[in-house]
Amino acid sequence: MPVNPFASEAKRVARKTGFRIGTLLHTARHYGRQYRNAIYSGTYQGKPAVLKLYDEPQPTDEPRALAVFNRANRSTKVRAPKLYTSGVVSPTRGWLIMERLDAGGHFLSSPLQPDERAMFLAVFMEYRKSFPKRPHRALTSLEKLPADAYHVARLQRWLHLAEATDLHRPARQRLVFSASFRALYQDSVTYLHRAFRSRRMQWCHGHVKPKEIFQRQDGTYALTDFAHTRMYPEGYELAFIIWADWLLPGNWRLSYAQWKKPIRAWLKLIRPVALRLRYKKVDALLRASLVERILGTMLADVEAINLSYVERRGRLQHLQRLLRELLAGEKV
Repeated sequence: MPVNPFASEAKRVARKTGFRIGTLLHTARHYGRQYRNAIYSGTYQGKPAVLKLYDEPQPTDEPRALAVFNRANRSTKVRAPKLYTSGVVSPTRGWLIMERLDAGGHFLSSPLQPDERAMFLAVFMEYRKSFPKRPHRALTSLEKLPADAYHVARLQRWLHLAEATDLHRPARQRLVFSASFRALYQDSVTYLHRAFRSRRMQWCHGHVKPKEIFQRQDGTYALTDFAHTRMYPEGYELAFIIWADWLLPGNWRLSYAQWKKPIRAWLKLIRPVALRLRYKKVDALLRASLVERILGTMLADVEAINLSYVERRGRLQHLQRLLRELLAGEKV
């Protein structure tokens, strides 16, 4: 088993703060490569707590983002963990000690059951009511880009990541760098430039998905993981829900028609949410946002990680077919 690179840092923080380390609960990696965070259970000043250490590939100020949300939040239904203490080592590294969420609750899991989707969107709207509308920090150069350029810049980064991974595979197993895929990629980029040229950027949590929502015993919810708080194009969070709940974990072995059903169901439920958020030309926005998420899934979540050839091929066949339908204006 690989050595957890956060182990020594966890001990250092424990000595500094008095946090008593218990069990390693979770580690995460960046697209299967470098570790990006580790979470430990324990106690802090006699209270159940967790210690999260992070080393993200992109700048983040998770402790401050969490603290700002907790100060701004007026919801009694959706809260975030209390922040006890924290430290920032660099623009990408740091740690935070938070309240431990009650043992009787549970995190939601994907894919959600059909009767859970409306509940999840209610939690999402409750979060949007309280989330600050303006940034609490200076923006990065990427965040200052127009919405269309922002999307394309991220896609280009994932394109390079996917290509670097694919070059290590046998030639016959390189699935996305054919002439037909290059044409599809360029058509998608052209489409995104046109669709997002007049769209706004907005400040948001950026990672609201089932696995980040904790349901407490009393029926309230906790929103976790503020590491991705930044500017995103409007519509991004709505398509992100579909990405997190189905495009990423969905059963790729299903027929295309069956695989697409949850996507259609999500779009039907999300459309009223987009209207309540006062987005303009909602159908066009959801279609374009889904195009970005599908292309990102193909590059970063399928090609850039170590999946079997059979699974990559199965996932890409569904994703490319849906992408072509969206670009052609077909009804999903």
